[in-house]
Amino acid sequence: LAIAVAALAALVVGAISLRTRGVYFIMITLAFAQMMFYLVNSMKAYGGDEGLTLPRRPELGFGLDLGNEVVFYYVVLCLLLASLYGLHRVVNSRFGRVIVAIRENAPRVEGLGLPVYRYQLSCFVIGGAVAGLAGALLASHGKYVNPNVLHWVQSGTLMIMVILGGVGRLWGGF
Repeated sequence: LAIAVAALAALVVGAISLRTRGVYFIMITLAFAQMMFYLVNSMKAYGGDEGLTLPRRPELGFGLDLGNEVVFYYVVLCLLLASLYGLHRVVNSRFGRVIVAIRENAPRVEGLGLPVYRYQLSCFVIGGAVAGLAGALLASHGKYVNPNVLHWVQSGTLMIMVILGGVGRLWGGF
């Protein structure tokens, strides 16, 4: 459910944000993040700025007890490997080649007749879904949902990780 909600939110934010370029794109996505931060901070029903403690980890089924730390570790490891494999497959597909071409020269790709905006929006939604999975796992790990993970400092930290790891590289953030 968290993945679907994150993907839907990414669809809405991406539909608006992708109409801008450069520093304006960065600023509008940070503005959306700050709006979500203040919205979540104001929700007293869910703990407000103090966050929300979860009574237990969610049920996964398949006879796996996620309350056991070792089982949880291996489930997260399997999800990481599956996500990296899936993203690797996307990057090395025809879709991925178009995305690389858009990164290198978007006007030329648009001149070829490909819908650049739709490809970019698809990538934005995929990124939102992966971020939703990561957020759900983070909340499950600590059994605590903290609104500070929506603060702009967290976004900046993640951007630094990607920049240091290599922009445009699948393994950069990892």
